[in-house]
Amino acid sequence: MKIFTIVLFVLFLSGCCILNKEREEIIPSYRMLNYNYPSNYIKFDNSIKDKNPESRNLNDFLNVKFKSENGDAESSFLMSMLHYNDSNCSSIIILDTKPNQNCLLAVEYLKKSLEQNPEYDLALFELGKMYAEGIGFKKNRQKAVYYLDKVMNKGEKGSELACEYLIYLHISNDDGEGVDLKQAQHYAEIGMKNGSQFCTRHYGSFKKLD
Repeated sequence: MKIFTIVLFVLFLSGCCILNKEREEIIPSYRMLNYNYPSNYIKFDNSIKDKNPESRNLNDFLNVKFKSENGDAESSFLMSMLHYNDSNCSSIIILDTKPNQNCLLAVEYLKKSLEQNPEYDLALFELGKMYAEGIGFKKNRQKAVYYLDKVMNKGEKGSELACEYLIYLHISNDDGEGVDLKQAQHYAEIGMKNGSQFCTRHYGSFKKLD
């Protein structure tokens, strides 16, 4: 009888630990609940806050998580941004540290978003940035350009979103792959033709260097 009681007690404790662990995994942090879409994302898609508003409480968070699990690419993207906002992803760029759990989850949700919709512009843009900055992946300019280029070629709004980053990528040499002014000018010209004011200004600067 004593052994049976001990076994029951151990099983009870194990169950509590599992429940607590599951509860910890679904409770959003303060930073997650205070995330705001960047102004350039709102400018790119001015309906984003209506379609997928930022989470402000546990129910909001669980609703976004549920929609992500049921195939909604925009919800998966928001889950990525929520985890990114409470991670060391930004520190990796400066300190060259290993990504923590939330940073890895941000990457996974971002990949999930593109699995659900391979042409979702904001997810393409963020994935390009992650390859450029070495967040979740080894720095890879070629892959960064691949994803950013897809956004760049989607008209004026896509150019406004991706042009600055593509130009910076080719003139900064942060990735050690060399400065390429010709390619930077190429993207400035594409953006100018797409109607991007930012790209138009930079194209004029590059022309002065010719």
